[in-house]
Amino acid sequence: MLMLADLLFPSFCALCGGHIPFSSGGICSVCSDRLPHEAEGCPVCGPRSADHCRCAERRFFFSRSIALTGYASPMPGLVAAFKMGRLPELARFFAASAPHVDGIDCVTWIPSTAPAFRRRGFEPARLLAQAYARRIRMPCIRLLRHRGSGVQKACRHDSRFLGTLGSFVPIRSAAGYRILLIDDVFTTGATVN
Repeated sequence: MLMLADLLFPSFCALCGGHIPFSSGGICSVCSDRLPHEAEGCPVCGPRSADHCRCAERRFFFSRSIALTGYASPMPGLVAAFKMGRLPELARFFAASAPHVDGIDCVTWIPSTAPAFRRRGFEPARLLAQAYARRIRMPCIRLLRHRGSGVQKACRHDSRFLGTLGSFVPIRSAAGYRILLIDDVFTTGATVN
């Protein structure tokens, strides 16, 4: 059946353009091996924070963060292609590449703003959460709704934390659950916090 999919829907690597199997998730194995790996850092405030842990400056309301990869080239282009809808199949690749997380009850995601959803037609973090939940055989449950239009991209570090206050509203109780909360990009931890 996959061979038929390869004939009907030929797939090409998002980085080198080479032909790849339909089930590959958008990146060939050669390019996948060349992706940057994240350096070890603080397990809470982020892998980028190895020399500047922010845990002493700010209280985080999550127990740890895990980054799939660093944000060095070619990741910005891949993330942009994924988020702008040109390559939503990259969700499968990202989910397959992510480390296994034990001790959780469900997977959820940071919802997109309404304008971002209208522009893209999908929620990138939701696609990632669904693909990862399928991979680890856990339920993927919508727990949050975005309220407001808080776009964080252009904000400075402290402004990001203030800008997210009240931006997300729970749509069901998750008390007592161990939740894996997925976001498409982890910069300061403000959105996840």
